[in-house]
Amino acid sequence: MRSNQLSALDFSELSGNQECRSTDVLSVYLFDAVPGETPGRAEVMSLLRSRASRIPALRWSVAKSPGGFNFPYWHDSAEFVIEDHLTDELELETWDQFLAFVGTVSESVRDLSECLWRIHIVRGIADAPNVKGEALAVVLEASHALGDGLAYNAIARELFSSSPLPEDVPRLEVPNRWVSAIVGLSGTPGRLARAFFALRQYRRLAPRSFDAVPVSFSGTRALGVVTLDVALVREAKSAWPGTTVTSIAQTIVAASLDEYFGDRAPSALWVMAAAPEGAPVRGRNRLGAYQIETARGEALAQRVVTVGQNNRRARSRWVEEYAASTKLLQAIPALVVRQRPLEQARLHAVVSSIDRGEATMTLSSARIVWTADFPYVSPGMPISHGVYSIGDVLTISVLSGTDAIDDIRDYVEILETNAASVLACLERGVGGVVAPVDSSIADQWAD
Repeated sequence: MRSNQLSALDFSELSGNQECRSTDVLSVYLFDAVPGETPGRAEVMSLLRSRASRIPALRWSVAKSPGGFNFPYWHDSAEFVIEDHLTDELELETWDQFLAFVGTVSESVRDLSECLWRIHIVRGIADAPNVKGEALAVVLEASHALGDGLAYNAIARELFSSSPLPEDVPRLEVPNRWVSAIVGLSGTPGRLARAFFALRQYRRLAPRSFDAVPVSFSGTRALGVVTLDVALVREAKSAWPGTTVTSIAQTIVAASLDEYFGDRAPSALWVMAAAPEGAPVRGRNRLGAYQIETARGEALAQRVVTVGQNNRRARSRWVEEYAASTKLLQAIPALVVRQRPLEQARLHAVVSSIDRGEATMTLSSARIVWTADFPYVSPGMPISHGVYSIGDVLTISVLSGTDAIDDIRDYVEILETNAASVLACLERGVGGVVAPVDSSIADQWAD
């Protein structure tokens, strides 16, 4: 099989984990086991060893180019050792203790080129949400270089399943790294020239920047989660044309930021999204982001509609922006791709959302009942929100890396209150006349 070279975007994500940025991918999967039938440590270790060793991406390591003159290559690990990736020794009594543990994981600064992913199994949580039997919590921390949220969603569905996986795993070969380094170095001048012209085009198309106030960026993280019933959310939006689960969640986040920060709140959200349909994608990541205005000042229910329209318009414009940014990234030489911390943190907020589908994941006999993600924070994005669902459970998470939020519990309480208020407004039909919706542009979770 031909070797697989990292794209510029994958490579930039590989080097991104540093003191100014938390662990790239941080996902939580909560399983419910029948009392007395919770799989033991030996069983979990054996099960995940068997499955992870047959998922190609989970076997990969990074072969770096000498001198950093060219992009690294994915290659198959010489020997797959699950103990290098899995810990199953932690027992906690309460959900608050568990969230505090996830917070410490989010603060970790690791060389993710040496170990691309880790799993922590946590047992004994007595008050875990949606669990009727015995809780088994799984925390996945991983590098974005290995893939975006959609890629990890597919990996998780293969990992936490009883469906058969292929016995023969394709192996990736690494070319002569010295030859690759020479090729990369000799091609650098040409790449720089192409990048120069691509940058000019990108700047013409880049979204306008919204003002954001400076904040402090702390060395600690704080997080929280709100859990909602997807069926109730869909019922509440049924009478509002064009309204989606995504626009409802984005409005809840925007209203909460406004209430907590007042005039300092950002007037736009950065929305993480997969590449537009048909866009050229190279490498493991289809990541991208665009900005939407939050319709501050509108009544809550009407604000949901406006936010949804802003989302569709921005995503439509983003098709061209994404193509320009992709062209720029493909031209940049490896020597130029470096992650540098921003000098001044500003009050930007990012929202990432994925529907993980039916609640069919399993860990031995335990079945999944809840999931959440905490997108990384950095000086450029000191507050992140995750909107993730599985089955009938929707979670809105927040991860803060700034002292601007004094107590994350206060902010989570505001999220909960606004979630209830938005749904109540939609159910009562409050909000006035709804503007026409352009249904030709597909939105996430449009059902």
